[in-house]
Amino acid sequence: MTKTKTRKRWKLFAGMAALVMVLASFMAMPVQAVDTTVTVGLVSGGLVLRTVPDMNFGTANTISTSTLNLSPADTLDYIIKVEDLRGGAAATGWNLTVNLDTFACATVVSDSLPGANLTISTASVVTTDTANPAVAATGVTLTSGGSPVKVLHAEATKGLLENTCTWGLADVKLNIPASGTHVPETHTANLVWTLTDGPGT
Repeated sequence: MTKTKTRKRWKLFAGMAALVMVLASFMAMPVQAVDTTVTVGLVSGGLVLRTVPDMNFGTANTISTSTLNLSPADTLDYIIKVEDLRGGAAATGWNLTVNLDTFACATVVSDSLPGANLTISTASVVTTDTANPAVAATGVTLTSGGSPVKVLHAEATKGLLENTCTWGLADVKLNIPASGTHVPETHTANLVWTLTDGPGT
């Protein structure tokens, strides 16, 4: 094969390679660009009191000449959950209060444990939005038949999504003053929880 033919073949190969590159560049260029949309609608999930606890202080506490300071017989900490899923400007804050009704038993249907109170010395709260948490009250005393007490609150734009407040078992006590009128029966009282919207302080 002569040098002239060899050079012609190399030129042919080089030309074909260049043509392939040019064609590839044209193929990669978009002929037309079109925008479309993705649409999704959200609705308010509301302000919800999701979880509140029952409390059990045992059924074999002996009537005493001194005040009974009873620890819970439950085995798990007490959990309170509030969800603020209102979103945007509707999240104006909220307040959670609770009051302890008077105790009753089968024999005494009203105020069977006069002066009894429930104390919560400390509390912790975890909020989904950790930068804007709700606030849990500490040093709470709930007197039987007394007024509601604020136990958890959030200012506007705070306490959003899920708020979990924990009352540790060691921090909760039921205190029953000594009285000769106490009846040896099972006594119960309602905890009345009230969640309201509006800035908490």
